[in-house]
Amino acid sequence: MKDNQVNQESTGTKMSPCGNIVLIGLSGAGKTSCAELLAELLNLSMLDTDKIIQNSVGKSVAEIFKDEGEGHFRELERAVIQELLGRAEPLKNTVLSVGGGLPTYRDNIDLLKRLGFTVFLNTSPKTLARRLAEDVVADKGLRPLLGAGNSQASGGCKDTTVPSASDRHIENLEKRLSEQLAGRFKHYEKAHMVVNTDGKTKQDVCFEIQTILINNTIL
Repeated sequence: MKDNQVNQESTGTKMSPCGNIVLIGLSGAGKTSCAELLAELLNLSMLDTDKIIQNSVGKSVAEIFKDEGEGHFRELERAVIQELLGRAEPLKNTVLSVGGGLPTYRDNIDLLKRLGFTVFLNTSPKTLARRLAEDVVADKGLRPLLGAGNSQASGGCKDTTVPSASDRHIENLEKRLSEQLAGRFKHYEKAHMVVNTDGKTKQDVCFEIQTILINNTIL
């Protein structure tokens, strides 16, 4: 499917009629920031699965990964989606930002497509690496899967008061992100719509999503 087109095949999937939008993609694609702006533009509520989990268990995502492992975290993510789908009062008029790995676990992508209109924010690993490099150097717990894979890559960086990302660090991060995307793309591409975010501000991305949804009478 080409970028910025509605996946006609995917629109046949049973989907919530409640005006929900679900943003998926790799870490750093801008899911949370775009969800906040879309919610403001369209007068919708906004939810983030990571924040729901953190508030529920009283731990950060990094702490959950460290203490219980990735498998446990994936089950927590799935439980959140199942709870949203199973509410007596259906979730409606909400923009939902989900963790990068959530759509790839079991049949979660199908659950998300039932919950709302799914949008894959497609961002190249090179762009993502530039966006995330400083964050991962400063706090490896911020992005658990990326930070864990970067422990050796950052070893050559000088220890300064304000950490900075070396070209080598960025290259290693880009490689890690490329591997993630290769493994997850088959799930991401099932989204109802793909939007390319390279070289665009979050305002550009949100206006594109808004326009396409309105033109296709989805909102």
